[in-house]
Amino acid sequence: LFAVLDFKKIKRVLNWTVIAFIVILIYTLFFGRYVNGARSWIGIGSLGIQPAEFAKTLYILFFAFYLEKTENTEPLKRFVISIF
Repeated sequence: LFAVLDFKKIKRVLNWTVIAFIVILIYTLFFGRYVNGARSWIGIGSLGIQPAEFAKTLYILFFAFYLEKTENTEPLKRFVISIF
């Protein structure tokens, strides 16, 4: 799926998408549905989704673009930041 996407377009909207998903994850924390003892689902009609699964993909993209942006940074500093 990602092979056909234009990464320049993704890069332009990635920050706003990450912010939106942080808001959605906070919403899930307080208003999510309980399923098997975990409040990690959002109900949309009869459909249930786990926003954390989408957030994992966004985190990978965000981190990859961050590493690209800091390519010329000192290697030790970049390594330490990448751990967290």
